[in-house]
Amino acid sequence: VRCKNVLPGAPRPFWRNATYVLSLGLFVLALASKTMAVSLPVVLLILDRSLLGRIQSYGDLVGKIVEKLPFVAASLLVSVVSIAAQQSIGAMPMMASSSIEQRLLVALRSLWLYLWKILIPLDLMPFYPYPNDVSLVSPVYAAYLLLFVVTCVACYYGVRPRRAVLPVWLYYLVTLLPVLGLVQVGTYAMADRFTYLPSLGPFLLVGLLVAWCWSRGESAKKAVLVVVTVLVVVMSALTLNQIGVWKTSITLWNHVIEKEPHRIITAYLNRGVAFGDRKEFDRAIADFTTAISLDPRHVDAFLNRGMAYVYTGDFERAVADYDAALAVKPDFADAYINRGTVFLRKKEFDRAIIDYNRAIKLQPGFSAAYLNRALAWKAKGEFDQAIADYGRALQSRPDFVNAYLGRGDLHMQKGAIERAVADYQSACALGSDVGCKKAVMPLNVP
Repeated sequence: VRCKNVLPGAPRPFWRNATYVLSLGLFVLALASKTMAVSLPVVLLILDRSLLGRIQSYGDLVGKIVEKLPFVAASLLVSVVSIAAQQSIGAMPMMASSSIEQRLLVALRSLWLYLWKILIPLDLMPFYPYPNDVSLVSPVYAAYLLLFVVTCVACYYGVRPRRAVLPVWLYYLVTLLPVLGLVQVGTYAMADRFTYLPSLGPFLLVGLLVAWCWSRGESAKKAVLVVVTVLVVVMSALTLNQIGVWKTSITLWNHVIEKEPHRIITAYLNRGVAFGDRKEFDRAIADFTTAISLDPRHVDAFLNRGMAYVYTGDFERAVADYDAALAVKPDFADAYINRGTVFLRKKEFDRAIIDYNRAIKLQPGFSAAYLNRALAWKAKGEFDQAIADYGRALQSRPDFVNAYLGRGDLHMQKGAIERAVADYQSACALGSDVGCKKAVMPLNVP
């Protein structure tokens, strides 16, 4: 976009261009919506060189890179924050278990599989398992590498018009980078649901091909109409079928398990959680058991099965599962608090307090551990200890309604009515109907 000169021969700096500022603002909003937008600065450089003709020399290139620096800074900031967030929740285990060479080879494989599924969307999977035996000596991965090199060379030297094909190929590569797995998030190899931006490149070439065919004459136009009509019908049917896969968590993971039975642990774990949400605990336990058989050291499978056993009242098996999880991961705070809760329900209050202490030592801000330890102190008649723990829970989580209610009840039992009413009012302000009722009827304590 050209701007009116401030002085003859002195173009207005790009940072004072309203369109530039608006574009940067919209880009920041795009990043806030989806991190897939991080590739935009490089895409803009590709457009500057290939379509807009704004880069004709090394000096032009440097100027356009400087122009994109605010966009690059926004992209880097979002990328760093996203990676840090994923690391904080333990969502990047493959970064430690796979080498950079393996991730590069898997990325080459995914590059072509993504393109294949963009053009022919069959056998789509919500979860693609990470491949085994990834090695450059494998004929499959060697073929992917050779195909990549040949394609790059062909786009640069041999394909005409290079003006369209090379930029599209570069666009496809650049926009696909966030989902190629070089920085591996999760344990899946691909996520084709994120290819909405990369797919624009191949579809642009398809559109150019259709336009060329349309210009060949009346018979070609009729053929194009027939092919487009068939494609619309087929793609509509495939879309409706794919929507059905994502209808519920159970249909989603049923689909994955049907495609890859007895291989994807995540599918059994997530389906088990979905069954648990539906109170179908026997089916949930069966799925968690299958997950454990696939990986006997999967602590989340033991934790979830233990929770399912608690809901069925089988406390002994629940404790055994929490013990198994802690044997694999001794610093597993969730297992300590869950096992402590089982001891609390079995009225083994001292053992419960020991487990809550361990959970708090591992995670000092674990508000649920303080709340449950307060319940154990209350059951032992140690009201002052319980009140102190309710206070610690509220320090970690000021909107913890149950902590206000529990502390209010203890204040009421000790005769501290004003403190009790204050806690009930705090619970009421957070939307608790029970707190509201107790605040206006302080003497009516259950």
